Parts: sequence; structure tokens; C-alpha cells
Amino acid sequence: MATRTDANYHHALVLLDAQTGAEIQTLPNPQNDFYQQPRWHPDGRRVVAVSLRQAGKTIVVIDLATGTTQDLLPVANVNLANPLPWRGFVLYNSSQSGIDNLYAVSARTGQTYRVTSRPLGAYHAAVAPDGRTLAFHDYRATGARVVEMPLDTTAWMPIATAKADIPGPYAAALTAREPAGELLTQLTQPEAAAPRYGVQRYSPLRHAFNVFSYGVVQSPMGNAVSLGIRSQDLLNTTQVFAGVGYDQVERTASVVGALSYQALYPVLDVDVTYGGRDAAIIFRGQTLRDQWQYTRLSAGLRLPLNLTHSKYFQGLTIGTYFLHEKVFDYNLPVRRRTETGPNSPLNAVQTTVSYASQLKRSARDVAPRWGSSFLGTWRTTPFGSGLEATQWARRVVCFCRGWAATMRCGCGAATSGKTRRSTSLHRPCRFRGARAT
Repeated sequence: MATRTDANYHHALVLLDAQTGAEIQTLPNPQNDFYQQPRWHPDGRRVVAVSLRQAGKTIVVIDLATGTTQDLLPVANVNLANPLPWRGFVLYNSSQSGIDNLYAVSARTGQTYRVTSRPLGAYHAAVAPDGRTLAFHDYRATGARVVEMPLDTTAWMPIATAKADIPGPYAAALTAREPAGELLTQLTQPEAAAPRYGVQRYSPLRHAFNVFSYGVVQSPMGNAVSLGIRSQDLLNTTQVFAGVGYDQVERTASVVGALSYQALYPVLDVDVTYGGRDAAIIFRGQTLRDQWQYTRLSAGLRLPLNLTHSKYFQGLTIGTYFLHEKVFDYNLPVRRRTETGPNSPLNAVQTTVSYASQLKRSARDVAPRWGSSFLGTWRTTPFGSGLEATQWARRVVCFCRGWAATMRCGCGAATSGKTRRSTSLHRPCRFRGARAT
């Protein structure tokens, strides 16, 4: 037995062959009720289901031979779920007392009974084959449990049948706090008399700053984690980050500010860093040490493309950035070839291409079962600002069923290592070292 809704929003209960899936019978539904959670009656000739109508819900018994229906409860705006026929009763879930519990209705007299009185909720009744015990889903402060209790109909408490939406004790307590008659007046007055709040144009620029996170946060570009604050507007178009970082190796601090404007296409990224350096070099047999400051600017555009289809997440991002770096208070007589001099700032262009593909999994999974990613970076100094260099690097990661393989190359530095169930490979890369001019 299954429920079916067609393109014209016509609902029906359909009897299917369990072996072939062929449709055996479609039960008549002239009122177009929406049937939920149908369940076979033990006699095999009837079906019990929750019927949702315009006026509310009820529990119905449907005769397969004649197609006739019998309402066991008055149609009311009360939630009903999980009907279970047992002997001359139908057990079901309801929150009509303010807390979800198990109830039963007599198919012969229509009298309703409260079967359980759990403080936080009881659901999904199941009767033991011998008919002596009742198992159900009991919700507690520590989580959900399956519990069992004796099934004794004489211990059930008869109650009045719910004929309207009965507010629970929590709603009644909140209603009591309202000014006398004000809430009832608002609910009963016509829509035309309701207060009008008006419509105003929303300005993204005036609402661009909306601090929502602080502490250890990630920059909008995703390339650094610092201690700071992060702002993101309600439309998710403007992201701003400000924070401080600390280099544990050189024991120097830095101040970072970043902005990512994502309302246009492509995305605009700007990142500014001001910090200190503390390093030592060996010159003519002597170790020289100095501390200096630097300012680094990165600004550019990236084009994120969502290529997701079927059961795979796929994305391609292409970006190009202008890099500028200048140092201050550099007092060493010499410097490394890869470092910017005090009088010659570094101006470079960086181009990145990244692609990722992974199999979709449920939200509770730690990682996808299959996936791969590629990151390619190319840097060059086309402006001839005293430091000329060309550098490219690539990183490829593939993982399947818990295994991961990583290949990196770039900067002329071999990297290798082994983690749990992973392998890291390296191939030589093309790198033309920087030279000072």
C-alpha cells in the first residue's frame, strides 16, 4: 500500500504487488483527501491511515472491497500520526495535551483514551506479538530510547475527543502575558485592519557591515586563520575581515584586513597585511640578525564556476591577483635573493586555477567517499621592479574509500611525508630562481 500524488495534485491510495511493483488497485478518493502513513489492518481487508483535509486531520478506516471510509475521530486541527490498528482500537500519536503522547480510539464506540503520559514525548507504538506489552519511542533529556510497558486497556485514561485546536500549557502561559484581549483582537480582526509596516528599498551598501563572528576566524579568501572579527551582510555579498596574526617561529605579529565583494561576477578580493619580520643571515662568517616591517597587498578577481551535476559536487575557480610588497627598516648589509629589498618593492602577478570534484554524501559523513582536486599557481614579475622571478606550482589530491594520494610540486622544494592511509608523491618542478638587479 502506498500513497500517490499526481501532477494535478490528486491524491490516492494505491495497492501494489510487492514482487513486481505492478498496480493492483486504486482506492476511490472523491474528496481528494491527503492520506498519510497508511497501515494494513490485521484482517487484511482494510487499511488505516491519517487523512488530512481542509478542516484538519482524522483517522480513517478504508474497506478495500467497497472503497468506503469510516472516520474514527472528528476532523480537527490536531496533529495525528502513526496509526496502529490493534484488536478493536487504533493507537496513534497526538500532541493535543501540549506534549506528544500515545492515544487510542475505539473503532466501535469512538471513545478516546490516553495510553502514555511521558513528560517529554512518546511516539511510534508497536504491540508485541503476544499482545501483552507495548513498545514505543520514549524521548528523554539524554536522548531517545525504546521502552516497553504492559499493555493493559483497563489502565488507559478515558478523555474527551479533541474537536478543535487545543493550545498546550506553554501557549496558554504565553497568552496570559499579553495585554487583556489584545492578542484575541489581533487574531480575529480582518486582514484589512491589520497594521501596515510598509515597504522600503534595501540598500546593500548601508548594510554592508554586519559583524557575525569573532575569535579564531578565517579570512574571506580562505587562506589564513587569525584572531579577529568577521563581517558578512545579510545578502552574503560583502565580507570583511580584520584581525591579528602571530608567527611562532620568528615571534612577530601582523595585522590583517581583507574584503571580498561577491555581488558582482567575478568576485573582487582585497587583502592587506602589515607585520614584522625577525630573521638572521650568515655574512662573511658572521651571523647577522635584524627586525623589520613589511606591507603586503593582494588584490584581484576570481571567477567561481559551479559545475555540479548528478551525484557529484564539481567546481572550477579561476583567479588572477596583483601582489605588492614593500619592506621598512631593513638594516642588514645583504639580503637573500628571494627577499624584497628596502628600496625596491616587489610587484608580481599571480594566476590560480583550481578544480574539485567529489561524490555527494550525507551531512553526517566526515569526508566524501570519492573525490579529487587540482590547484595550479603561476607567479611572475612582469614589471621589472628590481626582483625578477617566475614560479609555478601544482597540487593534485585524489582519495577513494579512505585512501588519499597527494602530488605537489613547485618552488623547487621536494615535499614528502606519510599520514594515516595516505601517500605523498613529488616530482621535480620547473623553477627559475629570482635574481636581484
